[in-house]
Amino acid sequence: MELTNKVVLDELVAYIPDSQDFLEAALGIQRIERIYDLRIDDLAKGILQDKQYSIRFTFRDRLAMGHLMFKQGDFLAAAKWYRMASKLEPKEDNKILNKILGDPTDILKLQYLKALFVYASVFSGDSQNNDEALAKVEKKFADIGNVDIDEFYLKLTKPENDIELEKQLYETQRPSTDFEKGCHGEFQSKSRLTCSYNHTTTPFLRLAPLKMEEVSRNPYIVMYHDVLYDSEIEVLKGQSDGFSNGFADEKNGSIIRDIVARHVWWSEESPIRERINQRIIDMTGLNISITEKIQVANYGLGTYFKPHFDYTSDGFQTPEVSTLGDRLVSVLFYASDVAQGGATVFPELKISIFPRIGSAIWWYNLYNNGTSDTRSKHSVCPVIQGDRWTLTMWIHLFPQMFKAPCLI
Repeated sequence: MELTNKVVLDELVAYIPDSQDFLEAALGIQRIERIYDLRIDDLAKGILQDKQYSIRFTFRDRLAMGHLMFKQGDFLAAAKWYRMASKLEPKEDNKILNKILGDPTDILKLQYLKALFVYASVFSGDSQNNDEALAKVEKKFADIGNVDIDEFYLKLTKPENDIELEKQLYETQRPSTDFEKGCHGEFQSKSRLTCSYNHTTTPFLRLAPLKMEEVSRNPYIVMYHDVLYDSEIEVLKGQSDGFSNGFADEKNGSIIRDIVARHVWWSEESPIRERINQRIIDMTGLNISITEKIQVANYGLGTYFKPHFDYTSDGFQTPEVSTLGDRLVSVLFYASDVAQGGATVFPELKISIFPRIGSAIWWYNLYNNGTSDTRSKHSVCPVIQGDRWTLTMWIHLFPQMFKAPCLI
């Protein structure tokens, strides 16, 4: 019986979150807060973009987020998280946890005061940088006792003082980048763009035209609707057994790329794969090499892809590029809706495209002379709620010798 229990426990351990899982989740939360410009006060209460969720951050959750921000040197964010932790009491049923990890209240008091002092020292100009301020604070707190810390903490958390402190913590606003504005949905829609049925790209479309929406004319970006079906999506999601974490990939074998999504390459031939290939040909009018792979990607909570280019000068030197040429066109299918977040943003063009299941977008990464078009820089906004499933194919340059001869 004991042996059986041990086997069961050993199997369960593999599913228990470890420190890396915690770090990834915490960084995802941090990313959502920063990119969407959320108030930590609201986030801690489970309010995201004015939507109240049933789950709220516990005392230890808030404390842990404060510790992470403190460790990263973001003392303003650390102070905000510690402040929210100070508004909750540790639960009575956490006595066993407190015996193992220690009483978190004393840690909170000290770290909260340290974070505030470091931020205030730099903000006021008393210290040149965080390192200098932290050294001063560590020396100062080494000379005072727990009684003084308790008194200062109690004074700080009095309602009248806390209200004033909240104003000071939130009075400084960082300007949003174009990427962040796109994630917020702040970009204005382009004028004089049209929606139509495409029945000209290939002969087949005369019988079954595709719904096409112009997103941009210069550079050319279009969105097609109802071009990926539920049955195909189920097969695509079934490829998830071989998924790997995208953030672990390397750029040219040395520098880790800043991508946090799970993905797998789909290269095997199948009827569904053939249908999708033909649909891409119908949408773009370009040739697809039989060696082209399709990337299936899944973005979970807080996952994103920073602004980047798909052409090779951004570090995507792959075997396909060596034999087929640079990535001329990117074709991106949306295999899910996303409840909140997950938009595709072109920051240079001030364009945001929010996922719509069954739709696809495609754009050129190169000019007609084959040189890189920097306007094709794009990014994926962090997912707040739900999953973002996508299917991506890159169409390479060399197979277009007769389709687009001026590019070769």
